Amino acid sequence: MATQKQHGSSTRKQSSGWLQSLARLFSIILAIMIVAMATYWGMKFYEQWQNSQAESERNEQLGLSHEEVTDEDKANHTVDGADKPKLLSIPVAGIQDARVQEIGLLSPSSSGSQQMDAPQNVHDVGWYNCQINPVESKRCANYISPLGDNNNQTAAIMDGHSCSGNGCVFDGLVDLQPGDEIIVTLGDDSQVTYLVDYVQVVDLDDLDMDQAMTAYQPGKPGLNLITCDGSWSSRDSRGVRTMDRRVVVYSTKKE
Repeated sequence: MATQKQHGSSTRKQSSGWLQSLARLFSIILAIMIVAMATYWGMKFYEQWQNSQAESERNEQLGLSHEEVTDEDKANHTVDGADKPKLLSIPVAGIQDARVQEIGLLSPSSSGSQQMDAPQNVHDVGWYNCQINPVESKRCANYISPLGDNNNQTAAIMDGHSCSGNGCVFDGLVDLQPGDEIIVTLGDDSQVTYLVDYVQVVDLDDLDMDQAMTAYQPGKPGLNLITCDGSWSSRDSRGVRTMDRRVVVYSTKKE
């Protein structure tokens, strides 16, 4: 009997010790998980805070407006040419009749390079008119209209802002898929529809602007859209904060 009692007591002690070891191991694993999660979310919060600070800096430097554009504003928006783009709609990206503003190239940087301007309101779209250039000798003879009748090699170009917290016109550009419709309303209220061919996401330093300004399908009118993506860790030729990637959407006029 004594032997059996001692054996039972020893078994209970071993079982109790095993449970205590398991509980300690579980506590250690739980503590590691809590620290890891706290570190992860802490880094995410810090990254978001940094992006917010950088974006605020950019908005202040460029004087960007976040004022909402009303339906009345859109209805009253006009352009000075029948073949110039007036409004842009991309249904799957939630863009409905965004105002299109004419933009050109900015003054040359210290290195002599020029970059494309962008609208002052983050809800507007910019259409690149190569006739707008502070360097007179670099102005083109004819702008490229989304109408698509005057040049099939060079694409019409539009750009727009993206925001890290959403709320900008081209936030959804990166999610476009081949076949999605891009609808341009021209100055005479006629409409031209383009179909997405390809969506490219590229590091800012690797952006090939010659390619971005070329029609995707040779011999057919192209419309290419450009916006920012990524983190606010880069600066443009003016030293202004900008995202470190670019999204380029290539589309071709619907037949």
